[in-house]
Amino acid sequence: MRRVWSGSGDVNEWQAFVPGTGSSGDQLGPSGAVSAGSEERSRTLSLIDFLADYDARRNPPVYDITRYGLFLLRDTDLPDVPGVNLSPAAEAWLTVDFLDLPPRPPVTIGASLTRPEPAAMTPGVRTPGSQFGLTDEQWATAKDEVRDAIVDAAYDQRMTCYGEVAGKVSVVGLDPHSALMSALLGAVFEDEHEAGRPALTSIVTHKYGDKEPGPGFYDKARALGYRFNEPYIFWAEQVAAIFKVHGKSASPWPAAQW
Repeated sequence: MRRVWSGSGDVNEWQAFVPGTGSSGDQLGPSGAVSAGSEERSRTLSLIDFLADYDARRNPPVYDITRYGLFLLRDTDLPDVPGVNLSPAAEAWLTVDFLDLPPRPPVTIGASLTRPEPAAMTPGVRTPGSQFGLTDEQWATAKDEVRDAIVDAAYDQRMTCYGEVAGKVSVVGLDPHSALMSALLGAVFEDEHEAGRPALTSIVTHKYGDKEPGPGFYDKARALGYRFNEPYIFWAEQVAAIFKVHGKSASPWPAAQW
């Protein structure tokens, strides 16, 4: 930069210059030199702002919580709970006093416990229909209809699906993907297991997708005592056994059909 003096000695303006290439000395540079200086100043200020922000993040300011009222608990803010005392200014700011429990009621020696009579006890139904708003008769009929639908498919040595089985139940409206459907299939599985027969419900599968039983089939099998590491192999063995027991012939296991 070069200062230009007037005759009175006052500075009139600043002018940028660049060194000349000739022997006449320095020459005034173009106006682009001023722009370059402004750009350099802008970059410097940006760097200063970045460093200030970086330092603020690395070294956050420390506040006096007494002066600024941060994390201040007032008496009106403290909950009134029996046995719990909050004292912010004390060394032990939280104390708990254990309350006295009511005395234990006296127990009469030789007192007999009341239990319902056998006739008043709930019958041994594993999945009672009352949970689904069904009478015992409706439950028993629906379970028989579910079993009959599965046996019909097993006789033809073919797989069936939840929708086909549900469609053959007439005593109640049965959604193939409902909890009632799962309960009825589980009850049929239990009855067959108690009778020493293979898992009849193994041939009831999804109509689309993997065309395998739902997870409830394997859960029920394990609950009944079956032990297996490969669910698919266990399922295939049960299907083959069902076709052998209920099938109309001893032909090999056919492909799934609906």
